[in-house]
Amino acid sequence: MTTKQPRLTDNDHGEITVDLEGKQLRGWTYSNDDERRQKMAQAREYVEGWCDGRKYGQTGLYLRSLHIRHEFHQKLAQVDGMTPKEVREIVDRLVPYVEVEQ
Repeated sequence: MTTKQPRLTDNDHGEITVDLEGKQLRGWTYSNDDERRQKMAQAREYVEGWCDGRKYGQTGLYLRSLHIRHEFHQKLAQVDGMTPKEVREIVDRLVPYVEVEQ
């Protein structure tokens, strides 16, 4: 996972951009100072959300995969004639665990 942070730039010519490693992630345009302040606030929220998503994203994916596995397990366990071992094998094939970097 990259540790680089996005860069927020106002070019003072009506454009605000968020870039990461030379690639633009998002951009806003404005035509007056009131719009500039509003768009800059939106850009800062975008960067904050992006950083939070990177920070917590893998944990969220891991928890989501556990939730899906649990739902599949509950539904398959209700099928007549299926053993717990068969249920686990099917769930393992259908919903792999999400690996989380430490």
